Amino acid sequence: MKLIGIKNLFFRSFRNATNKQRKNQYEFKGNEPIDIYRIYLPEKFEGLLNKVLDHFISINTLAKSPAIERYFDEHYPKLEPTKKMELLETYSKVVKGATFSRGEGRYSGADGQIIREKVSVCAIIVRLSTSENPDFKAIAYKVILDFVLRSLSEMIGTEEEIWCTKETNVLLNRLVKIT
Repeated sequence: MKLIGIKNLFFRSFRNATNKQRKNQYEFKGNEPIDIYRIYLPEKFEGLLNKVLDHFISINTLAKSPAIERYFDEHYPKLEPTKKMELLETYSKVVKGATFSRGEGRYSGADGQIIREKVSVCAIIVRLSTSENPDFKAIAYKVILDFVLRSLSEMIGTEEEIWCTKETNVLLNRLVKIT
C-alpha cells in the first residue's frame, strides 16, 4: 500500500512539474509582414499622441474619435450604421502596437537657425494583412495619415511641422507564451 501511494505521489509531482514547464515555454511566430511608421514631435506633445493612438487600438474608443466622425461625415454622409461598424472594426485592427522613445533633437528652423529640443519618437507597428483582409496596406496608410496625423495636427496646431517616416516590408518575429 505504501509503495503505491509513493508511486502515485511521484507521478502526480512529475505531471505538475511538466505542466509548470509547459506554462513557461514560448513558441516562435515569425515573418509577419508589417510596416513601421515613426512620428517625430516635441516631447511635450507625447501625451496628445498617446491619446490619439488609444483611439486606434480599441474599437470602442475608435468609434468615439472626433477625427473618425468628421471623416465619415465628409466622405460617407449616408453610410449605414452596420457598414460604418464594419469599417471601424477593420480600422481598429490596423495598429498592432506602438512604442515611444525620447532623445535630443536638432533641426533647422524656418529662419535657418538650429533648434534643439527634447523629442519623442513614436514607432507605430501596423499590420499589413489579416485573415479577413489579405491586403491591408491602403487601409493602414489611411489610418496613419488621414486619422492619426490629422488628429494630432488638429490638437497641436502650433508646430511648424510634424514628421512621419515609414519603414516598409519589415518582418515581425515574436515569441509567444504557450498557454
